[in-house]
Formats: sequence, structure tokens, C-alpha cells
Amino acid sequence: MNSGAGQNATPLPGSAASTQSSSQLSCPDAGCTGQVTGTATAPAGNHSSSTSTASTGCDGTASGCQTQVTTGTSTAAAPSAKTTSGGSYASADCQTSGGACPTTTSSESSAPNNTGTATCAGAGGV
Repeated sequence: MNSGAGQNATPLPGSAASTQSSSQLSCPDAGCTGQVTGTATAPAGNHSSSTSTASTGCDGTASGCQTQVTTGTSTAAAPSAKTTSGGSYASADCQTSGGACPTTTSSESSAPNNTGTATCAGAGGV
């Protein structure tokens, strides 16, 4: 992070972190089962954190089950400038020859006096 603009910018002491996870599963035949989960967490100092999770799976009832989850987070903090930020994302997709299958995602980011949370559950992609 920098204070100011252009050539007058000076670096600010602080911390930053980012994470990402991704996983997939392919169950071509009926009877094949499996779960896919992903979690990403990134802290920035003592004041900000971001966490995201995603999960889905194949329960064996239909053939051609394809799943994928992706999660990611980022945080940054510059205490001397009283600046903290965070962000997160999560996605899950699950499809079979018979249609969509259950998925769950959750994302949370927090900074002083600010928290954002989103949770989704459904069939197919969320």
C-alpha cells in the first residue's frame, strides 16, 4: 500500500494476504460417490479476516456426475493509516445426467466496524 499518488507516494507498513483453493470430482458411473470441499482463509493483522467455503458431491444415484468448487480470499491492513480491507468469494457447481445436485457456499469478510456475509445453498451452481 502507498500513501499519496505518483512519484510522491510513500510505502505504508502493513500486511496483506490472499489464498485460493479449487477442486473437482468426476464420477462417470451410477454408484460412484464422492465429496468435494474447499476452504480459504486470509488474515491481515488483528483487525481483518476473510474466509470462504464451498462443498458439493456425487451421491451415486445418477451417472455422469461432475463437480467443482473454488474459494478465495484477500485481506490488507495498514495500521498507521487506519486502513483495513478484506474480500472473499466461493463457488460450487454440480451436474449429473439427471440434472443438478446440491451445492453450498459461504463467504465472510470482516474489518473494523464492517462485516459482510453471504451463504447460498441450492442445486447446480451457486
